[in-house]
Order: sequence, then structure tokens, then C-alpha cells
Amino acid sequence: MQEHEIEERLDVLEKKVEDLAAELQDVKNHGEEEPKLIPGAEFDFVPSAPQKVIARGVAKIIRVGKAPDDLGLSAREWELLSADGDEHA
Repeated sequence: MQEHEIEERLDVLEKKVEDLAAELQDVKNHGEEEPKLIPGAEFDFVPSAPQKVIARGVAKIIRVGKAPDDLGLSAREWELLSADGDEHA
């Protein structure tokens, strides 16, 4: 490797160090921000999922009946379901 090639690489590295130092200073000034995700890179953190809203309530069953026949079950499947329900009744 020739001297001018080494100097070019050194210049590129120095520029990269300056950019990283400026980015670090921005992060320090703005507090904690969400980390930038780099496509194809592996990260050691798991981003938090949005909170789930859980609604609780009371329900009253007022009627149980046969479901419509057009739900995609064959007559044999309906017979099996009916037989299972009769055993537990």
C-alpha cells in the first residue's frame, strides 16, 4: 500500500470519527431518543410493545341456539358437534 492510499484512508477515518463525535454530542444534548435501526444489523435490545387496553365487563347469556348452516361445516361436522354438546348436557 502506498503512502497516499494510507493518507486517504486516514482522512476517511478521521472524518468518520468527527461525524460520530457530533452524533454523540447531539444524543447527549437531546436526551434519550429511540435508537436508530440499521437494516440488517443485530441489536441487543427489544423495543417495547404498545400497551394493550384490557376492557373487563359482565355479560349475560340470554339464548343459545343452533348456528346458521352456511358457516362452512359439513353435515357430518355438525353431527359431531351436536353429539359432543349432547354428552356434556
